[in-house]
Amino acid sequence: MRNRISLCIAWAFCNAAILLCGCVRSEKVVLCAAENLHVSRPDSALGLLNGIGRPDRLGSADRAYYSLLTIQTMNRCGLPLPDTLVRETASYYRRTNDSMNRAKACLYLSRLLEDRGEDPDASMAALFEAEDYTPAACDAYFRTLVQSDLGDIYHAQFKDREAVRHYLRALEYCRTTGRRQNEARILSRLSNAYMTQKKCDSAIYYLRTVFDLCETGEAETPSLLASACGAAGQAYLLLDRLDSAEYYIRRSLRLSDEQTFGRWVLMAELYEKKHMNDSARVVYTELLAAARSVGDTMRIGAMLHGLSRVEQADGHYDRALDFYRQGAQMVEALQDRHARHSIPDARKKYRLERLSSEKERLSVHRRNLWLIVSLMGLLLSLGVVGYRLAVSRRDRRNLQTESQRQREQIETQRIALRLKEETIVRQQSEIQLQTIRSRFDEIRYLLKSMLEMKRQVNLLVHDERIPPETCVETLVERFSLTPGSWTEIARIIDHVHEDLPATVARTYPQLTEDDVRLCVLIIVGLESSEIAQILDINTDSVYRKRRRLKKKIGLGIADSLKDRLMSFVSEE
Repeated sequence: MRNRISLCIAWAFCNAAILLCGCVRSEKVVLCAAENLHVSRPDSALGLLNGIGRPDRLGSADRAYYSLLTIQTMNRCGLPLPDTLVRETASYYRRTNDSMNRAKACLYLSRLLEDRGEDPDASMAALFEAEDYTPAACDAYFRTLVQSDLGDIYHAQFKDREAVRHYLRALEYCRTTGRRQNEARILSRLSNAYMTQKKCDSAIYYLRTVFDLCETGEAETPSLLASACGAAGQAYLLLDRLDSAEYYIRRSLRLSDEQTFGRWVLMAELYEKKHMNDSARVVYTELLAAARSVGDTMRIGAMLHGLSRVEQADGHYDRALDFYRQGAQMVEALQDRHARHSIPDARKKYRLERLSSEKERLSVHRRNLWLIVSLMGLLLSLGVVGYRLAVSRRDRRNLQTESQRQREQIETQRIALRLKEETIVRQQSEIQLQTIRSRFDEIRYLLKSMLEMKRQVNLLVHDERIPPETCVETLVERFSLTPGSWTEIARIIDHVHEDLPATVARTYPQLTEDDVRLCVLIIVGLESSEIAQILDINTDSVYRKRRRLKKKIGLGIADSLKDRLMSFVSEE
């Protein structure tokens, strides 16, 4: 029964693990599909991301990436950014080494803080962080977003030269991506920055490019076209070309679904230029009420200055002075706000904070490194000490064993050496006795052989029936030849054929002593087997010696060695 329960529990656990792995794998597939679609089709990508019901089942890295993809798609769809999700994503990637995703998370954090109007310094610091951590291999679209947002914050603080520089850089990146809609937006912002610097010709030049993009349908959206028309109206208004300005301003108002604040300000300024002060006053008054309802200091100051100009034109100097003072207060408040949240100060503060965080990180890293090194040193020391103790114990044990074995081996070798010495002494004595006996036998045999050979030689020499040329052959037939017979044979040959070896050596000086000996044996008519017996070598070796001898004498393969050597005897 217990075994069945255990098997059931194990089966259920395996199924749950397989199901969980399948769910996680399917959710990762959905993340990959959303990543491929979030640029071209953000609506579809957002639908896929919303289909992941339990993102908390993902790992921490996948969950952070899911949050980042959700933020990106919501931003592309024009939806408000979720506060908690953006902050958590930025906090996660700031703790990792993923610079690309960290830059993206910081960019969206900057946008969130900018939209909510919370802590402008933190917003700018997040944007600076996004700029610093953008890797070199980052796509041009993201670089476009970063540079465009940097241009916006510089333009908001009336630092238009820096704004133009960032807008131009954003435009350069944007053109490499081929996104004409984004290019038109950047061109519109660039024209606004040029107009703030009173460079209306440059502004109109870029606005014409925007109109061309809208007319060709590459970047046609009502809001973009309305914004471009408003900017063109402002440029022509600064150039005092009132008819063109009125055309573009009214066109902007017609194209826009909601009557934006800035375009009505342009209409009021147009009324001022045309000396339609009553209409300008009405527009400024309505815009002032709207600006005060939302507490927009900059717009309130602009409307107060506009009313002061209108009242001054009508000759109401007291009211104009009152409006001017109120506008000056707003301008001072705005300047104070810009001074408190200026970009150089914010960048400097960001640099100091980053430097301090880097120092803290390096100090923590150094402390951890020293701790690890110390721990490793301690472990290494302990390991070395333990190893030394183990090695010394092992060496001492091995030394004792080896010394005992060597003592036994030395004792065994001493006994064996003593036995060998006794054996060698006995063998030397026996060898000496045998040598003496063999020498006596050899002397006795040689003496008998010499006496017999001399007798036979004398008989052969004095026997008139035997020719002198066949004396040696007859002698060889009568006696068996041995390696020791060469001396006697040489003596006989010299007696029969006087000075034959010396003659052969003089004729062929290139021959060695062995070669001369072989020539003499061939001349006296010995066979190869008999020569081999005399020289104490194999018959095959005799054949090889004969072939080498022919080469030394200069004979060919077909020439006869014996015939050539017999010429020494025939000459005698």
